[in-house]
Amino acid sequence: MENKENLNDVKILGSGSISQGEYNNVKVAGSGQILGNIKANDIKVSGSGDFQGNIITKEIKCSGSMSCNGTVKSSYILKVNGSGIFKEDLTGKEIILNGGSSISGNVSFENMISRGSCEINGNCEGEEFNSFGYIRINELLAADKINIVPEGEAYIKEIGGEEITIRSEQKKKFMFLKFSFSSDGFINCDIIEGDKITLENTKCKIVRGENITIGRGCEIGKIEYTGELNITDEKSIVGEKVCMKN
Repeated sequence: MENKENLNDVKILGSGSISQGEYNNVKVAGSGQILGNIKANDIKVSGSGDFQGNIITKEIKCSGSMSCNGTVKSSYILKVNGSGIFKEDLTGKEIILNGGSSISGNVSFENMISRGSCEINGNCEGEEFNSFGYIRINELLAADKINIVPEGEAYIKEIGGEEITIRSEQKKKFMFLKFSFSSDGFINCDIIEGDKITLENTKCKIVRGENITIGRGCEIGKIEYTGELNITDEKSIVGEKVCMKN
C-alpha cells in the first residue's frame, strides 16, 4: 500500500457509492456502497456499508452494519459493533465482533473476541479465542488458548488447543451497547483435544488431552487422558474413561 500522504481520503455522508481503488481513509456515515476491490489504511462505517469486492486494510471499525462479498484482510484490527456479514475468508490480527456476525469462509487471527452471536462456516484458527454468547463453527476451532461461555445451543465440530475452557455463568449478564444476554447455554462438539481442558455444560463425543476437568452439566462419550482426570460433579455423564499414561 502506498504512503498515506500520496493517497486520497474519501467520505460518504448520507447515501452514496465509492469506486474500487486505493485510498488513505474511507469513511461511511449513513449508507454507502463500495463497488469493487478496495485498499485503504483505515475504514470506518457509521451506519451501513456494503462492500462488493475484496478489502485490504490496516484497520476496520464499524458501528452499525457491514456486508462484504469478498475476502477481508486487516493487518491490525477489525471491530464490528452491530451486524457483520462476511461472504468469504476473514483475516485480522485482532478481531472483535459485538452483536451478530456471519462468516461464510475461514477465519484467521491472533486474538478474537465474539460477544453476542457468531456463525462461522469454515475453520477458525489463531492464538487466543474468546466467545461470550451463541457460537457456531461448522469445522475446526484451533487456538493456543480458548475460552467459551456459551449461550443457547451452541455448536463447534472440533476444538483443538493448548488450554481450553468452556464454562457456564448462569446468573451473570453481559451488557454492551443495547445487547445483553444471560449465560445458561451449552455447547455440542464431536471432538475436543488439548493439553489442559476444563469443561462445563458441554456435550461431546470424545475428549482427549493431558489434564482434564469435567464440571457440571456435561455429557461426554469417551475421555482419553495422559495426565490427571478430575470429575467435579457427579451428575455429569461420562462414558468410557481411558488412561493413556505410559
